[in-house]
Amino acid sequence: MYGQVHLGPMVSSDKLYTLWQSRTLYRSAEDFERFARPIVPSIDTPLCEAIMRAQTIEDVQKMIVLDNPGMMRYSVLPPPTTPHGTLSMRRIEDHHPRFATSHRKSAPLQISSLRNMPRALQILFALFVILSVSTLFQFVIEDGMGGGRVSPVRVLDDDVIYWSERHSIDSEDALLGRFPGKAPDAIIVLCGGSHLPPWSLLRFDAAIGIYTLLANTYSTGDVELPTKIVVSGGGSPHVAPWVVDADSAAPHVVHESTEGCQYMRSKGYQGPLMKEISSYDTIGNAFFVRMLFTEPAGWERVVVVTSKWHMERTRRVFEYVMRLRPSSHRKIHMVFVATDDGALPGEALQTRVDLERRSLEAMEKALPATDQMSVFHTWLMSRHQQYDEYGPKERDTKRTRQQNSLY
Repeated sequence: MYGQVHLGPMVSSDKLYTLWQSRTLYRSAEDFERFARPIVPSIDTPLCEAIMRAQTIEDVQKMIVLDNPGMMRYSVLPPPTTPHGTLSMRRIEDHHPRFATSHRKSAPLQISSLRNMPRALQILFALFVILSVSTLFQFVIEDGMGGGRVSPVRVLDDDVIYWSERHSIDSEDALLGRFPGKAPDAIIVLCGGSHLPPWSLLRFDAAIGIYTLLANTYSTGDVELPTKIVVSGGGSPHVAPWVVDADSAAPHVVHESTEGCQYMRSKGYQGPLMKEISSYDTIGNAFFVRMLFTEPAGWERVVVVTSKWHMERTRRVFEYVMRLRPSSHRKIHMVFVATDDGALPGEALQTRVDLERRSLEAMEKALPATDQMSVFHTWLMSRHQQYDEYGPKERDTKRTRQQNSLY
């Protein structure tokens, strides 16, 4: 059986490899297709089924034939056979040890099982149920009745919206679905480096595209879109800043966010722009966005835009910082939008992913275990290597420049 799908001029083997690597995470072709569509917008179900059946990336490459730039013709091979008959996706867990152990549903807990438990275990189980119910009730009371507490923002992988130059209608619908009836207060764009690296341009382009989508959806007549774009980034600890008129009597630094604003204006964006120039890492992005924007402005609905490879650490930091108490927020709703990794070639992307993994591990160890803003503020301004009192030459020699940029 043969099929044909128009993929666009930017399709690469890296994207096919990404799809193939992710195939085991999904149990049906429909679920896999929902994941794959933001990466390859025109992908269809038969091709998803074929990729899920492929044992190696070579199998996928043999299946693909490029007829002309941007046009893929694929041959969907028949399902593999086993001594037990045709191997379908529904029966894969019967033959694949990984699915047989980690994906098979466990039997439901029976009341008779509790009765057969030792008395001590029955008491422990009862205490666990009581504590769980009381904790849930506490969150409902404090968050639902205006207790002033910010409940932790729990975000699943399915809640990340992938956005690219070739994003599908599904991405737009998913974004609008997170803000029914009312536009978000702001779009927060993380700069990503000085001198406008290519991945930063994708973030700025995504912010413009999201703003345009919101304006077309929520602006009516004389009512202007209330959403603001905030460009967050003062500089990078491992990259020299851009200094204007360095040899003059009045030189000045051009911050990352200033470069981002200039780029967005050059692309024709005419909406409201704000910039944050104090942050030098992801933790600073979240802290200064909250202190300078969401708190004083009373924003409670924001979109956070960054690169796909940077998304996990960004979500972790923003979830942590936005839930710190006390807060003027009763509740803050964050939606995360990830831009394409296509700005980085394969080897450079892997290097960046490895660095992000190490940075996340270092950050998890460094962040204070607290939900109090005062404790976090003290740590940030006295212990964090980007914001403490010491300069690079005064700091302990054990703190290398690489360590300074870890989180």
